[in-house]
Amino acid sequence: MTLMDIMGVSARPARSSISHCIVGLVFVLACASPLGAQIFVEGGGGWTYPQQSASQGGYNLRAALGRAITPRVRVRLDAFMMRFNDKIPVYPYSCPSFDCVYVQHETLHEGRVGGVAATGLLNIDPHGILYVLGGATHLFANERHPGLTAGAGLTVPVGVRPRVFAEARWMTFSTRYFAPRAVQITVGLRYGL
Repeated sequence: MTLMDIMGVSARPARSSISHCIVGLVFVLACASPLGAQIFVEGGGGWTYPQQSASQGGYNLRAALGRAITPRVRVRLDAFMMRFNDKIPVYPYSCPSFDCVYVQHETLHEGRVGGVAATGLLNIDPHGILYVLGGATHLFANERHPGLTAGAGLTVPVGVRPRVFAEARWMTFSTRYFAPRAVQITVGLRYGL
């Protein structure tokens, strides 16, 4: 059961809203702001944990472009990919007679998906070391699937402009083709331009 099923809403309006969110973020990234080092780029990778009992962890890669709106608020456009292993139960066709044995087995599926996310970051402390994030996502598997993301992270300055970051985020999607929820733990480098 997906989040959309639980909420009882159609996926079409959510897709439209998420698309508008991403277009709005692109517009905000293009607008000028008076902050120094207002534009930043990020690159990183890490671990992905689909939240299913039969799933095995995998890895993720992410590249992002962002802009500082205020000293405490940043917006970011992420492009990411996830790869993981998933055990899928396979059920045979029904038996033609009463004396046959019902057999179930599992097959290993390698999940490879990509996506984009429009993410807002809010610094908890004035130095921008701890932050929380939330936003909207689009997953590209066999078709597009809208979703949500939320998490927290920290950055450590390693020079005037570069920072090392570590981030954990929870993601959910409206799809039945792979685990509808996943946790990504990503480490990487943020560089202010």
